[in-house]
Amino acid sequence: MDRYLRALRRKREIVQIAIDEEYARPIPDGVTLSELKKVKLRLRERIEALEQPRFRPPFQASPAAEHRA
Repeated sequence: MDRYLRALRRKREIVQIAIDEEYARPIPDGVTLSELKKVKLRLRERIEALEQPRFRPPFQASPAAEHRA
């Protein structure tokens, strides 16, 4: 899993470089920038999803709910 996350992070870095290069052009292409930013966002979301803990603690009722029972 670590290798996969590293690969996703590297791809995100490469997309950021492409975004920076597009901004550096005399007339940046808005469509290209939009597409690159969407790719970068999808990569970020995928990375964050994989970094989330797989197991969550069991549901615990709040103290107020226990008093009502």
